[in-house]
Amino acid sequence: MNRWAFYSGIGFTLVVVVFKCYVLYTGMYFSNWGFKFANLTAVLIYTIWIPVTLVVINREHYSWHMPGREVFKAGLGIVAISLIGISVYHVFEVQSDEFKQQANRYYNSSEYLQLLKQQHALHPQLFKLQDIPKIIASQTKGISVFRAVTGRMIPFLLFGGLVSLFTAIGLRVFKSKAFKSS
Repeated sequence: MNRWAFYSGIGFTLVVVVFKCYVLYTGMYFSNWGFKFANLTAVLIYTIWIPVTLVVINREHYSWHMPGREVFKAGLGIVAISLIGISVYHVFEVQSDEFKQQANRYYNSSEYLQLLKQQHALHPQLFKLQDIPKIIASQTKGISVFRAVTGRMIPFLLFGGLVSLFTAIGLRVFKSKAFKSS
């Protein structure tokens, strides 16, 4: 795979993930329009990103003489890397949405209401009984899909970064030994 196509696929993935996180963070994602807007924008970015990247690779690295096979490999590389990256992001997005739904069910349950009433009975100075609906509302608002997504992505990104680092070091060592032996 062309390394510039690989970098472009990674770049595209980052652009789309940042954009989709922005849509999640602003709350537009939960409306039907926001969901369509996020996906439509990803498709539009994609249709512009690939041709521009291929032109840049052709101009910068092949002096406008890029073979057709290389164009195909570079385009396929961009698509493959970006689809893998975005698919991984969507797994985290779906998991975090399920987490939010579970947490909302808990905060709206009679079990949580009983827990608050018990807390009030033990420590009446902490809050008033009239404040319980406000407490429940603030708890459900505090659950953010964006926080859940980023909270679950950070360990994955650290792991991915370490794997990439060791892979790069391994390839560098293998490449230097392969050239010395020939």
